[in-house]
Amino acid sequence: MGQHLGKARTQNALRRQLAARGLRPEDCLRFELYSHGPIYPEIHIDGADRATLMAQHIPFRNQVAVMEKLLCDGMKAGGYEVMNSVGCKWALSDDGSAKWAEAKQAFQTAFPDLK
Repeated sequence: MGQHLGKARTQNALRRQLAARGLRPEDCLRFELYSHGPIYPEIHIDGADRATLMAQHIPFRNQVAVMEKLLCDGMKAGGYEVMNSVGCKWALSDDGSAKWAEAKQAFQTAFPDLK
């Protein structure tokens, strides 16, 4: 979370989104972070080479990207102000669909209008 508020240009997405709305993180009284997970297990680094590790990681990464898009779109459809858009070209697998249903239910606790 801290990196998103930092000053490094490639790591400060939240700072830039706030600035676009005329806000400085230093002027905010608090931030609330909502998260859910872990959704998938960590890839264990067991001496495998980078290509092998990435081959294990990419399917999980792609499924989480779809879930992030669904969350973003569902928040907007529910009337929540979302500061960015999430683009994603992948589709949920059967396993991803089940995991998304769990995640959506968890987020609806804090955001009941999530679509």
